[in-house]
Amino acid sequence: MRPKYESSTNVARELEIAAKFCNVFDCTYEQYPPLHAVNGKFVKDGKVQAIAEIKVRGNASYKYPTLMLSSAKYKKGLDWAHKENAPFILVIKFTDGLFMTKVGTGYDESIGGRTDRNDPSDIERCVYIPIVSFKQIAAQ
Repeated sequence: MRPKYESSTNVARELEIAAKFCNVFDCTYEQYPPLHAVNGKFVKDGKVQAIAEIKVRGNASYKYPTLMLSSAKYKKGLDWAHKENAPFILVIKFTDGLFMTKVGTGYDESIGGRTDRNDPSDIERCVYIPIVSFKQIAAQ
């Protein structure tokens, strides 16, 4: 069985980011249970506005030309968004602010991932989402 890397600290950061997003867009956040395909959904007036994957990165938004996301997470997010009849968005906290993008199709795909945890399962097929598609929604 693959190790679970999501800690209570990670979840707390995601909830903090979701709260900031909701302050900007006047909505509420409903977190999905642990090990769900994506983190949660943003709701306004009882209607799901977006399915969200929330990430924290320890670098500035301009450091890399793309954001890497596992192809499995990408496909599951799009599928779940289809079920909820809402867009799939990425909300990313970089060191220079909070950014978001609506996830689309047609991204470059190749093998990628992390090597710092010495977990071979961290190397997988990934999509590469251009940073230029992200919009800053809040300052650091």
